[in-house]
Amino acid sequence: MRTTPTLRIVPRLLSAFAIAIMVAACGGGGDDGDDGNGGNGITDDPAPPMPTTVIFNVGTKDSASLTLTADGISIAYPLLGYNGTWNRTAQAWTLSGRTGVNSGAALFGSFQVASVTPVSWTGGSPPTSGKLEFITPAGNSFFLPELVQATFDTSTPPVLLTYGTSTSRYDWDAYLSLWPDDTQPREWRLASFGGTASFLVADRTQLILELMAYVNANDTRISSAGAAGLVTSCSARPGAATGTRTIALANPDGELNPGDALVVTYTNCWVDDQTDNIDVLYNGSIALNGYIENKTPFSTGFDEFRFNSFSEQETETVGPVVNVDPLAVVTTGTMTLFVTAP
Repeated sequence: MRTTPTLRIVPRLLSAFAIAIMVAACGGGGDDGDDGNGGNGITDDPAPPMPTTVIFNVGTKDSASLTLTADGISIAYPLLGYNGTWNRTAQAWTLSGRTGVNSGAALFGSFQVASVTPVSWTGGSPPTSGKLEFITPAGNSFFLPELVQATFDTSTPPVLLTYGTSTSRYDWDAYLSLWPDDTQPREWRLASFGGTASFLVADRTQLILELMAYVNANDTRISSAGAAGLVTSCSARPGAATGTRTIALANPDGELNPGDALVVTYTNCWVDDQTDNIDVLYNGSIALNGYIENKTPFSTGFDEFRFNSFSEQETETVGPVVNVDPLAVVTTGTMTLFVTAP
């Protein structure tokens, strides 16, 4: 029996990390030297190129906690204090650090997720190594006197949950689906929800990093596009107009300089992974405020990423028809993200 609302879109979205990554390549290509405006004399210098492998650091902005909402459930992140590495060629990721999660008193309250060892994964696959622990403070209705841990490895099944002397193994989808089931042990439900919350924010981090890589490779094209912005087409969706992603300077002056802001707008932007019939539809906007750029040593980022009702819906292609799930995961609030060379 399930008595808790289910974020039913989440396990399948998390099983398809690569879909979110693909959207950053809409329109494709790096900075080809063309100012994108027919050679209108814009002299903005290209940004220093982003290395293939980077170190990223994610933080919290005090103005508004990053919040994900779906199916009547809100997950807020009052603390974002994690970092990791990303290899763009191999699509290899690692994640370390600590995240504060607040799911409200009706669910698991406030708790923290900390990495005991870095979590790593490649492309759209589940993690293959790493360990997370879930820490509930005194006063939390889900308070547990011992730490709950989730270890990811290449065993079958690949997720090991540990609480004191108790252990249990699950496959990836089963692990993500434990938390809504109140017949499961409370410690396993907390570990499942904490993992779900952690990988959802990791998914948003992946989206932002791929977007930053695109901005880095196409900064002069974005600068010269003016108020209209650089428009790229998303995947062609059968039975619907092709959606777009537009990247525009908030105050267009022909250059993207440190301190500047960008606005990225998604309009019915469908991202089709042609190896799978499960895909994603994006709508909404993200404001990238306070641009950071340094050549030696390399670093880039934005002081604030502000999600403005950014929605993500799962789609399923059945023959020639693309069905859009009416349930959306909506992201609001802010985060910071800064990238350096290894």
